[in-house]
Amino acid sequence: MSREVNWSYRNLDELPEEVTQPEDIGVLLADHNRLLSCPSWLGRATALTTLELSHNRLSELPASICRCVNLRVLVAKNNLISDLPSEFSHLIELRELNLNGNSLKSLPQQISSLPALQMLSLGANRLCYIPQHIVKLAGSLTYLYLGGNQLKCVPQELGQLARLTCLALCDNQLCQLPPSLGQLSALESLSLHCNRLTALPHEIVSLPRLSTLSLRNNPLVTKFAREFGSNWSVPSLSELSGRCVRSAQLHYCRRCLPGNLCDYLDSARECLNPNCKGVYFSSCVETVRFVDFCGKYRVPFLRFICSPDCHFSSSGSSASNSSDDSASEEASGDDVARVRRVLLG
Repeated sequence: MSREVNWSYRNLDELPEEVTQPEDIGVLLADHNRLLSCPSWLGRATALTTLELSHNRLSELPASICRCVNLRVLVAKNNLISDLPSEFSHLIELRELNLNGNSLKSLPQQISSLPALQMLSLGANRLCYIPQHIVKLAGSLTYLYLGGNQLKCVPQELGQLARLTCLALCDNQLCQLPPSLGQLSALESLSLHCNRLTALPHEIVSLPRLSTLSLRNNPLVTKFAREFGSNWSVPSLSELSGRCVRSAQLHYCRRCLPGNLCDYLDSARECLNPNCKGVYFSSCVETVRFVDFCGKYRVPFLRFICSPDCHFSSSGSSASNSSDDSASEEASGDDVARVRRVLLG
């Protein structure tokens, strides 16, 4: 029976040079230390299925690790790894590889030769491009995280990863996406926030299973918001007169005013700004209000206020509206810069 060895959070500079029966180790946890290298006996841990080396000072993974032919999960986040051993493709059982927060400048070809790989995380590295050989993972890969890199484009070949359910390309420098992403029929989550996107290929809209599309902090979101807020027209004399009557709460009835004027005054609608007591009839301003969605995203909602000078208070002015205003903020004109989290889709 395999056993677990836990050396996490020990402030170790190195692992023991020798251990008894390394071939019996199934899980090895050595994260949050100060490791610069791994011991040679690691290659004899043939029963090893999970290896955790995150938060150390490793600049490379040892070649001996490639002899752990039963390894299924390898996590080495937040190290200094810039390349992988040439024999890395020998890990034919590897299902999950997490190298977030390292120093990789390109996606090593050895990764694309892992036949069983399902989850690949290479976020917060220094990747400038996605190589075409990533298509070799089409038969197994379901999760791909490439956020926080320096990607400027996405190859058409990415659309051939037919089993992908989650794709994260956030926090890069992407200006456009290939239409081939519309071929990812299994895709459920697509994270594109914090890029330079001004438009999306229409093929993405027709993805049958896509339920999460994150686009905040892209020019196309700013453009969306700014399309509203410039639609103000000068109110008519009847509009202004009616507002005065209703705002001053003047009494009126059908004995002192014609019926059509009473009907008009009765049609007044309250301004949706909870900090405003005004009303409007037909002249109003469309604004976009971004509201928290499931505590994770901001969703744009269209609503109407009485004039362009009607501003929402950022701090909220009453207890009655605090629960609404604390979770949302106006995003029209110059206020668009305040929008932090947006979900469109």
